[in-house]
Amino acid sequence: MYSTLIVFAGYLASDIFLDGYVAALAVFSLGFGEFLFLMVFRGKRQLSLILEGAVLAAAGLGGDRLAALGYRDAGYVILELVLAAVLLVSTAKGKPWLSTQMKKITGFSAGREFSGEMSTVMGFLFLAHGTLLAVLVILQGRVAVIPAVFSFFVLYAAALFIIRRKQREKSIRNEPRLLKGDEGKVILELAGEKLGSLVLKPGAVSIVTEVEIDGNHQAHELLTALETFLKHRGCRAVRFTVWEDDELPLEMSGYRKTPTGWNKIL
Repeated sequence: MYSTLIVFAGYLASDIFLDGYVAALAVFSLGFGEFLFLMVFRGKRQLSLILEGAVLAAAGLGGDRLAALGYRDAGYVILELVLAAVLLVSTAKGKPWLSTQMKKITGFSAGREFSGEMSTVMGFLFLAHGTLLAVLVILQGRVAVIPAVFSFFVLYAAALFIIRRKQREKSIRNEPRLLKGDEGKVILELAGEKLGSLVLKPGAVSIVTEVEIDGNHQAHELLTALETFLKHRGCRAVRFTVWEDDELPLEMSGYRKTPTGWNKIL
């Protein structure tokens, strides 16, 4: 990610201090030079740096040609539209570019699903903002700084709101639920799937009896989901007074057998 930021910083510097083919050559040379440096001194072959340098050089050159036709700042429009395309196309192919960059910085991935959602939202953000800038350039011949910055922050705030809402909805879907069943039992569900049924007497120490585990799931799945549900509702401990299945999952989950049953402090 840092190497990519260096190339991008070079693009901005060349846009300010250089023109035309000289600026394009400088940006491409920076990307190619970073590729050679990392390959020689660190043993890394980051071919993406050459591609990034070439894309930014082309964007700058295209913006320079449009500026000569009376459309100033068109390079920023091209840059945002290219970034939107990279985010959306890489996500559509199942390899979000944003996930790759985050992994380079932190050393771990945020997860394909979250990275895909983030890349999609940010891709549409840059697409919308780039389109808006294109309209400003066409109508005014340049990009007005205040409307451009203000509109970006408005779109960014909207993107954050969408991402947070999606994560909240996902969290709610994945939260264990207890539904009313037959004969005084409750059904334990997780993400819409039935894990089993049981009789529950809630309290500071919740008492559980008559456990029936669904055939498509294992005991540890039911135990984990039930513990999560009870803990979120202030329960301090759980006790299985009767457990007719294999006792190994209880032992592995940290339960202790006493004369009153299998107990665990949450």
